[in-house]
Amino acid sequence: MHKTWDAFFLCINFKRWYKIVRKCDTIEIGKIDYNFMQIRWVMNIKVQLCGIVLLLIGFLLYYPKKKLQTSSKRAFVWFYFITLCCVILDVVSIVVIENAAYLPVVFVKFICKSYLISLVATALCSIIYIGVDIVFYKNSFRRAESVCGILALAISICIMALPLDIFFDSETHVVYTYGPAAMMTYLGTVGIILTCCYLLVKYKGYIQKRRHSAMLLWMLIWFASALIQFLNPQFLVVGFGSCLGVVIIYLQYENPEINMDRESGMFNQTAIYQLIRQIYYEKSSYAVFTFINDHRFARDYIQLTMPGLINALLHVKNACVFKTADDEIVMMIPNHDVQEFSTAMVEKLTTNELGQHDENDNLKVLFMNDCLLAPKPEDFFAILRYCRRKKITQSVRQFIDINESVMNEMLDENKLFKTIEEAINNNRIEVYYQPIYSTNSKKFVSAEALVRMFDADGKMLPVYDAIKASEDSGQIHRIGEIVFEKVCQMIKEQHIEEYGIEYVEINLSMVQCSDEKLAERYIRIMEEYNINPKFINLEITESATVEMKKTLLANMKKLIQYGITFSLDDFGTGQSNLNYIVEMPVQIVKFDREMTKSYFESHKGRFVMNAAMHMIQGMKLHIVSEGIETKEQLETMEELGIEYIQGFYFSKPLPLLKFIEFISHQKEDSQQESLVM
Repeated sequence: MHKTWDAFFLCINFKRWYKIVRKCDTIEIGKIDYNFMQIRWVMNIKVQLCGIVLLLIGFLLYYPKKKLQTSSKRAFVWFYFITLCCVILDVVSIVVIENAAYLPVVFVKFICKSYLISLVATALCSIIYIGVDIVFYKNSFRRAESVCGILALAISICIMALPLDIFFDSETHVVYTYGPAAMMTYLGTVGIILTCCYLLVKYKGYIQKRRHSAMLLWMLIWFASALIQFLNPQFLVVGFGSCLGVVIIYLQYENPEINMDRESGMFNQTAIYQLIRQIYYEKSSYAVFTFINDHRFARDYIQLTMPGLINALLHVKNACVFKTADDEIVMMIPNHDVQEFSTAMVEKLTTNELGQHDENDNLKVLFMNDCLLAPKPEDFFAILRYCRRKKITQSVRQFIDINESVMNEMLDENKLFKTIEEAINNNRIEVYYQPIYSTNSKKFVSAEALVRMFDADGKMLPVYDAIKASEDSGQIHRIGEIVFEKVCQMIKEQHIEEYGIEYVEINLSMVQCSDEKLAERYIRIMEEYNINPKFINLEITESATVEMKKTLLANMKKLIQYGITFSLDDFGTGQSNLNYIVEMPVQIVKFDREMTKSYFESHKGRFVMNAAMHMIQGMKLHIVSEGIETKEQLETMEELGIEYIQGFYFSKPLPLLKFIEFISHQKEDSQQESLVM
């Protein structure tokens, strides 16, 4: 076996070794008449030197680059330099062993044992490096890490205490160390590496994917090189394999370029997650500034219009500046430096020293005095999203403080999101029905379907808050389909036409109106329940018609062709405009309760409602007046010629069974009146 390897290496390096080997004018494969020891000595030295060169090149590439000071980076640096020390000690041990006859025995064994200890240290560094990810999720891993450290120290002490022999085979000229100390090294190192493999498998979900794949490749190379060296002790390739593995880890995961936005010179979105995890683990106090330019017409708008801002932030002492995927700038600075920075930044913003080209009005700055205000890292990112969605649109101020109150608002909203999700998954969504009265026929001819959601205790969620939260979270699409399907089921099972109910009104939220597949899904549900579309009327709002007009009109066209009618709900609120009625193919206009209320409270209110009523009636559209609560209001609406009345005077929204009971009484009363007549 040894001869085969020798021949192989000799063949591939014939010309090179020819110059090195003395007294080798002729070489014949299969004969050992050349200087094997010298060839192996030079070969092993050069293999290890190649590994050292690889690490040094990697260091020269790594060191000058801008990088985050995180646990991952610190663990990698330790991993890097321990591996470098290991390979250097390997080279030194080769030289010492080859010259053992001229050196003190104690010194030779000390160098050799130091190299063996460095192998154990390299293996331990691999566990620490992997543990950087695990420790953020498993606090107990710190204790496991400490145990490994104590074990490694014990192994190192044993290596120093146990005997170490240097073996020389006169026949094959193989020179290497063996004995209890070497065996302890093999056992300890293999044990630590196997532990590392176990961690990679068990905590795969906790370890970042790129780090996981890089470490797997490193261990594959290490095991392969260790196996080669174990079977062929004359070939010292473990050190080179370790170097190659570390370089791969650098290229795969630890290259600082991975965390950089090359165009701006800022860190990227990936880097934010790394730093935040680090901050939360160490409980560091950092202030956060998020610069958002509310300009919706150009990509990279901040970068193009505010180079002064970027340049100023990049030169802030101790600060980390990031560019997010949403084209926003996030700066994180140690809390003790924040006061000085805030004062200077406010002054520069107000004096337009940052090259913003008079775009200050578009710039919003979210300020969080301490990122640990959020309980968990995911809450930190959640509150930034919350403030972008809520506070920026609602506030006219340039600087918006993210304080404990805002944090509680977000947490309450998230709790509501979760409750709504549970209500959807556990069938705790019900449909209530509010009857609609016809002033012409003097009976209830319609009803509005209204969603109601309940928590696990059976308590009804606040209607407005629940619907708004559903829209913000996107859950409104699922809720809308549930309500529509329940209404279709009710129409089919209850035979509402027998009670005099001509159609049911169902609300479409503003978010639903932006769904391009809305019409297809609703038609599919009606066909599934075999529902006549004349029984369905969909309510849209003015705000929906303004913001999603194109998509909404496309859906309306398909549904109207199928036979569904539409109402314009909440007329009189928001951006009331009769042009909307002209543009949108609606058959019914519903006066909002506030508009009805203003009619009875002010002269202006009466004037506005009378004018709107006459114009709508002139268009041959029907009117529903909401919010009627007294007999006097009902009589007044009848005198005005309002066709349909809805309000608490007749009934509040009722659950299905009570609604059926309500309209059943109406049917009985109508039959009795007919008999009397």
